[in-house]
Amino acid sequence: MPKTPNVPVPPASMRTQMLPLGTISRYTKNPRRKQNIEKLAASITRYGWRQPIVVDKKHVIIVGDTRYLAAEWLGESHVPVWVAADMTEAEAVGYRLADNRLADEAEWDEGMLTAELQLLESFGLPDLEEATGFDTEELEQLLTPETATITPLVIAKFPPYTWVLIGVPTGRYADIAEHVEAISILPDSFVEVTANDAEPPARR
Repeated sequence: MPKTPNVPVPPASMRTQMLPLGTISRYTKNPRRKQNIEKLAASITRYGWRQPIVVDKKHVIIVGDTRYLAAEWLGESHVPVWVAADMTEAEAVGYRLADNRLADEAEWDEGMLTAELQLLESFGLPDLEEATGFDTEELEQLLTPETATITPLVIAKFPPYTWVLIGVPTGRYADIAEHVEAISILPDSFVEVTANDAEPPARR
């Protein structure tokens, strides 16, 4: 008979409790300034509370300052909280900085992002901006098909070499970057990549 695996008990610092908003204090030295309170409030309204606020043993916010402000903006009386009573002051300061800094490291794969947005569109959501937090301009840029094409244009021939100018829309350069790199390492080949806002020359 197979043994039942021992499932670890969640640490006390991971146990969520509902606390009155008025019992929580903001960290007055928080270096982050720009906070999209209304966007987060809209997300909480749509999806509910999916992440708690993390506070220290004195109920000072470690992580979740914007969530606190969004709850205040929404007029919430209680919020879900993790009390990280086991954290030292040094650990709380370090975790607060790390949580904000690591979020800055994230990058988007635009192809996959566009695919996810298109999937949401297929569900018939009328307000992608509110549902995702992306601005209207960002959504238009991601969801508008790129109509420009990659057009090779031979501009000079001096056997045994041929010079070719290829105009690539900035948004599509990532699609061919690996091919450009592969060409650049071929013997007797030279590749130079530049960017400008000029209109491409007429096709010959």
